[in-house]
Amino acid sequence: MAYCGPRGIPWTEFLSWDKWSRDAAILWARQQAETCTCGTRLEEWDPKAGGHPAAYVATVRSCPGCAALERRDERLRAEIEKGEKPRGSRAVLRVQRPFRP
Repeated sequence: MAYCGPRGIPWTEFLSWDKWSRDAAILWARQQAETCTCGTRLEEWDPKAGGHPAAYVATVRSCPGCAALERRDERLRAEIEKGEKPRGSRAVLRVQRPFRP
């Protein structure tokens, strides 16, 4: 059910899949459950499990969308403090149509 439930796949439908497809779905669900919020799994770092302590390197990635949200969040916090926006407001990205640079 870890695979089926979140996807709305009825258990009886899942059981009608061929064995290879069921096994693949179960393996994927298990790997997802073992994946940390950072996107790695412990065995990738563990030499005893075939991994390496330097399997990954931390780096910085900048996203223009995240930067825009951060800037808007700063203004939004000030607006909330002044009572200009209700609590519970948050910045979100929306597509600008028509696109205007």
